[in-house]
Amino acid sequence: MRAIVVYDSETGNTEKIAQVIARSLNCDIKKVDEAPSCLIDYELLIIGTPNIGNRPSEKIEKFIQNLKPSKKAAFFVTFGVPFWGEISTLHCLEIMHNLFSKYDTRIIGQFRCPGYHRKYKVYKNRPSKRDLIKAEQFALKLKNFDEKMDDFINVR
Repeated sequence: MRAIVVYDSETGNTEKIAQVIARSLNCDIKKVDEAPSCLIDYELLIIGTPNIGNRPSEKIEKFIQNLKPSKKAAFFVTFGVPFWGEISTLHCLEIMHNLFSKYDTRIIGQFRCPGYHRKYKVYKNRPSKRDLIKAEQFALKLKNFDEKMDDFINVR
């Protein structure tokens, strides 16, 4: 399967998850500033973003709005605020789903992960080794996704 991970990262949390997913899938990885907008030659696009005030990063939103996407896509979001971050990440993912509504792309999964927040000093040492293992498991589920058998993949 030809796949690509496109991500934005402000503190390195999202980048760590992106690297694990790309390594697990043995696929291309690009920061959003370096990613091509035409991805129709890929079978799977995985987009990662930090949760910035209930939304994907501005760069990720613009990237999705100007995209020629692949046939399948999946999302992952990192967040740094306990309780509220978990809840607002759901809204962030919903925005990403809505941005894709104009495309003929099947969204096959999503992954959420806490990350260290520099300002509030919470989620120290996150993403942890366990978080990275979950990211790897998410990637493997994406890799083994069966169009006829599998439902939406939701990992947190």
